Amino acid sequence: MKKHFITGLVILLPLTVTILVLGFLIRLLTQPFVGLASNFLAQLNIVNKGFLFLSPDQVIKYFSQFLIL
Repeated sequence: MKKHFITGLVILLPLTVTILVLGFLIRLLTQPFVGLASNFLAQLNIVNKGFLFLSPDQVIKYFSQFLIL
């Protein structure tokens, strides 16, 4: 049982580190421009409602990060 737990951790650790590093890089590259893009999207009034579990503000933030990249 202990061997399977350690094997699972060894498999999940690189995936977790990769996701954290990618998230950090995306935030680092898009942070200076998110305010500008968010204001632009808010003026266009594209998003009035949230999407799934995201609020309208979160949808605008993530969509602006996507546009910036």
